Amino acid sequence: GILALPGSRVVSGRVRCEAAPNGAPDCLTAANSVCQSKGFQTGKSLDTQSEQKCPARLLLQGRAPNDTDCKTEMFVTRAVCQ
Repeated sequence: GILALPGSRVVSGRVRCEAAPNGAPDCLTAANSVCQSKGFQTGKSLDTQSEQKCPARLLLQGRAPNDTDCKTEMFVTRAVCQ
């Protein structure tokens, strides 16, 4: 389980993790955004969700998407805020 720190709270939201300079998803910034939208200062990612984002033209062509055509995006869906 998670040890709750005094003054911390778990909040829900949905903010996309932008790509960091090394290409990895930067979910720390997204967690901070979730928390700041709820009136907190900082946050840590608790739950994330990934989804594939495919170009509409693939779907219109009826082609099955693959990893080359589609990129995976990460979203912070819950964060522990302080």
